[in-house]
Parts: sequence; C-alpha cells; structure tokens
Amino acid sequence: MNAESPGLVEKATGASSFDPLAFERRAKVLAEAGGWEELRIALLATTDRPWRPRTVLYAAVTATEAHSGALLDEVLRRSVGVELPPHIALAIGRHLAMSGEAGAAWGLLLSCRALLDSAPHRSGLAQVLALIEASARERGLRLAAGILRRRLAGAALSAGPDRVLTWDTGGAPPRMPEPGPPPLLHHESAPPAALAELEAVRDAFEAALRRDIRPQVAVHEDVLVNRHGQVWREGGEVILSGNRPLPEASLAAARQAPEVGSGVLAMEESGLFHWLCEWLPSLFWTLGDAAEAPSLLLSDLAPSYHEASLALLGSEAPRLRVGDALRVGRLHVGDRRMLNYRHWGAYEAGFRRINVAARREMPGETPADFYISRRDAGRRRLLNEAALIERVERAGFTAVELSGMSLAAQVALFAGARRIVAPHGAGLSHLLAKPDTCTVLELVPASAGSMSLRYNFARISRLRGHAHALHLERINPITHEWSVDLEKVERGMERQFGG
Repeated sequence: MNAESPGLVEKATGASSFDPLAFERRAKVLAEAGGWEELRIALLATTDRPWRPRTVLYAAVTATEAHSGALLDEVLRRSVGVELPPHIALAIGRHLAMSGEAGAAWGLLLSCRALLDSAPHRSGLAQVLALIEASARERGLRLAAGILRRRLAGAALSAGPDRVLTWDTGGAPPRMPEPGPPPLLHHESAPPAALAELEAVRDAFEAALRRDIRPQVAVHEDVLVNRHGQVWREGGEVILSGNRPLPEASLAAARQAPEVGSGVLAMEESGLFHWLCEWLPSLFWTLGDAAEAPSLLLSDLAPSYHEASLALLGSEAPRLRVGDALRVGRLHVGDRRMLNYRHWGAYEAGFRRINVAARREMPGETPADFYISRRDAGRRRLLNEAALIERVERAGFTAVELSGMSLAAQVALFAGARRIVAPHGAGLSHLLAKPDTCTVLELVPASAGSMSLRYNFARISRLRGHAHALHLERINPITHEWSVDLEKVERGMERQFGG
C-alpha cells in the first residue's frame, strides 16, 4: 500500500516489544492512503497492546470505513478504559455521529469525563450533540442529546418570539420549475451509507416542497445580542444559542450594554453560502411595523463580503457593529428557510438590484461555460485537479478561481453562465441570485453525515430551475483529500451538456 506501511500486522504482532508510537505512525500512513482493510486487520491483531489516543481515532474511522463492528466495539472499550484527551474524544464522536453511529458517539462522549468537565470544549461538544440529535434513529437518544446540548448552551425552553410577521405571498405556492430532482452520477463510487443518506435527503426535500412554507420574521422585545448572533434575555433565557454557551464576556458586558431601539439580526459565522443563501435574502424585506428605521446588526468581526453584498443590494439601512453585548428594544430575525424561495416574487427585487449593481461595476464579457477551480482552496483538496482542468478546457470550458475576484465580479460571472462544472464549494452559492437558468455538473465528495449540507446547491437549483446533476466520489475522512474519475466525469459532462 505504501513504502512505509508493508508488514504492519507482522510488526505489530511479531515484535517482542510493541512500540505504540511507531504503530501509530504506521497506522497514520495507512489511513491517509485509504488502506482500511489492512489497517483493520492490524488494529484487531493488537487489541491486547496499548494504543495511543490518536490510534483510537484511526481505529474509529477504520471501523466505519471497513464496516467492522468488532473494531467499533474495541474503540468503545478503549474509550472507557483510557481517559482520552478531550480534542481526540470530540474528533471520534464527531466522526461516529456523521457516519451513522449516533449511539456509539453518545456513549463515547459520556465516558470522557475530561471532555464533560472542559469549559473550552463545550462549544465543540454541543456541536457533536447536535449531530447526534439530527442523526439518531432512536427518539430517546435524540431527546437526550438535545437536552444535554441545551444544558451546555445555557438555553432553557424558549417561549418563542413575541410576535411573528408572515408575508402575504399572494396565494398558493407556484408550481415547481422543471427539471425535477438532480440525477446522481457515478453513484457506485460513494460509500453505501453516504449514498443512502443522499437519497433520503433528496426524497425528504421533494416531500417538503409540497408543504405550504411562507416567509416570516420573528420579533423579540427587549433582548440582548452579541457578535456571534446569540440572543438572550436579561433573566437568563437564551433564545438563540448557536449551539454554544454564552461567553462570559457577553454576560459581563450585558450589565452596561449600549442600546438601540430597533434592529435586524444580520450575523453569521459559517461562511459564504450561509450568508448569500440564507442571511442576506432574509434582509430584503422592508419592516413596515417598526416605529423607527431598524439598524442592520452586524458583527464587529464580520468578513468583508457582508458589507460588499449589502453595497450591491444598495441597502440604506444604518449599520451597527455589535461586540460583546447590545441591548435591542425590538429585534427582527428573518426567516432563513430555503423553501421560502418557492415564493420567488418575495425575493426577486432584491436579487435584481444585486445583479444590476454587479453588471454596472463589471460591464465586460464573461465566459458562458466555466469550471470553478479549487486550486486556491484550503479544504477538500482535489488531488488530480490539474488533469481535470485539462479535460474540461478541451471541452470548451474556462477555468476560473473565484478567490481572486470581487463579489461583484463573481455575481456578474454567474449571471452570464450557460454551463458550469464545479467541485462542491461555496462559489455555487451564486446560483441563487442568477437571473436565468443554466446547466450544472457538481462534483461531490461523498461521506456519511455530510450529505444534507452537500445537497444545498442541488436544492437551490431545484428551486430556481437550473438543470443540476451530482457526480459522486469517495473522500478520505482522515486527509479530506479526494480525486475524480476523469473518464466518468467526461461521460457525465456528455450526459449533462450533450455531446
């Protein structure tokens, strides 16, 4: 498998003195190379030998990749018998929860006393509990994970908003545009659990499209807000926690927090997609019930694309940068459910302003057929991207890197797009604002526990009428690196775009 890994089983079981550090290093090499079966055999051959904490992590990943119940049992046995460092326990718990082993993740987390007692790791623990809550099949486990998550976040059961404003969308939702659900190409390469999860996600979204979802705004009276978008009342009730406890600095600052009469929550910390496809559209509304013009409440640490997108929108609402705590007399929190975009008339004017402003700023020609490169990405490195770019360029596509472009240039690029090939990435967020339809082939790294998030751009295309197909590939869960089958991608392009 690798020059450093041959003989791992023999070295592990035949040596008179077992070296845990040397074994861990060789296990790491095998895991990074995807040698799951060889690593499974080696790990099961050393169940009577001491493992270092990171070896337990490699064993957890191997157990799910090689579908080994015996190895998973050994991981749980060791998690009870040895006090794992909190960051290792979190990594194992996260992987198990994302791989369909919610019960095992729950048991491992509860067995790690250092993790439960560690204040610096509470945010990470709450996030893993949220994964368990979302993925567990057993109702009791979902409830238990949710209760502990809220306890860690300091959130009591909320009485809900003081008022909810629902927009009149003019009757029943419009008919869904054609085409229908996206086809799944090269699906045989995906891990079975990931494929099953993706199919379930697709079916659930199609079922949700039949529900009558209408845009709303929640109104909360006399609350406190911090730079993380957390919302709470002075008496201690946490309304929005973001799956993390309130920082001590926010609780201290609340006693002498500055005040604003009316504000609109405009904060996210999860990246470009969540801003462009969830938060920004929720700000398009004119809040006519406000006694004064509400301020847009932005984090004092907000990334530059927040202000750049508001500039394209042409919003004249006053901006207010929020730090540790701000008291708000009347806080408006927009509805960020993606199903709202069925009522496109409610959002069309805002996106039209963004597109017009982008074209005014970037009036030049843009390629109609392009490939979005991940050469500049720090995550999910596509190992054979150079060869892929060579193939797509031969087919008439222009390779582009969005990181070197202004937000206006990115909007203008997508506005003129006809055909797009792209690895899964935040750049595809611009499909939502695109004024007309296009055809998309998205290359998706498939791993269990992540497919709902990786279906987001297919959801957007489904709502906006883009012809969208998903080409699936396996990703290494240790290195988060992946490659594509070049021949299968070419066949997918022929199917999606025509010969």
